[in-house]
Amino acid sequence: MTTDAGTAFDGEHLWQIAEDRINQIRLLDGNIVRSIPAPGHGGDSGLAWAEGFLWVGQHLGKVIQQVDPSDGSVLNTIQSTPS
Repeated sequence: MTTDAGTAFDGEHLWQIAEDRINQIRLLDGNIVRSIPAPGHGGDSGLAWAEGFLWVGQHLGKVIQQVDPSDGSVLNTIQSTPS
């Protein structure tokens, strides 16, 4: 499994960016439980878990996206603007 920048822990599972997917990994045996599309289609550079959602950063795109962990849908996008 190819992994990229970004690992998060939801209290039970690890989540890991793997190219254009985000994998949910069971700690007990390391098996992938679920795989959802990554919003940056391979351009994602960071991952966090907060308040029941995945938060995915894209360094080059200058965005952070709130992602539904059940299906990978983007719920909110925060755009960074240069100062």
